Amino acid sequence: LLESLAEKLPSGWVTHVVVCNGGEPLSPRLRHILSRYQTRHSTTIKPSSTFHSDHTRGADEAVRIALKVEALAVLGPDLPPEAMLCLIDCDCFLYGDFPLGLVPRTDAVTQLALLSGYSVKLDKVAEALSLKSDFLPGGGPIFLTAAVAKNEGFIEDCRRLARALVDLDSSAAGRSALSCEPPAFALAMALNAVDYS
Repeated sequence: LLESLAEKLPSGWVTHVVVCNGGEPLSPRLRHILSRYQTRHSTTIKPSSTFHSDHTRGADEAVRIALKVEALAVLGPDLPPEAMLCLIDCDCFLYGDFPLGLVPRTDAVTQLALLSGYSVKLDKVAEALSLKSDFLPGGGPIFLTAAVAKNEGFIEDCRRLARALVDLDSSAAGRSALSCEPPAFALAMALNAVDYS
């Protein structure tokens, strides 16, 4: 990801890597990569240490469930009021020029093909939650305005919904807990009456 973004971001845009390692020292290799691309970084909790949900999946799977939620919890509070936060997985790559016209100006989630085969019926979950606004399923890169990213209630709703979706997915013999985090953001936005696209 860092290589694909090198020298392509507009002036004033910042790449910030959040490492969910419980505050342990970074490996020499990761320190080198962050230094090479002059990337800011923070460390935060290991989700596996606080995410005791489905014990049959094992710690490796639990580690990867709520990474974007924990990144949000680290980055949100310090955003300036006019900022926009894009939460993106490190296995995404940019080919060619950066398509600025595709970047939303408001809160948004990306449509995901993987949600069409999702074992949990998200429309039924949305109905059960009595949401305050329309639920648009999605995930992937998630765009949040500073006002939403700073909202501690929204962050906690993301955590709770990710945990709930993991448990529901496990009960429904789902494919992977990795697919549980993306819709948690969209559900939390609808639950908090965030007008998103």
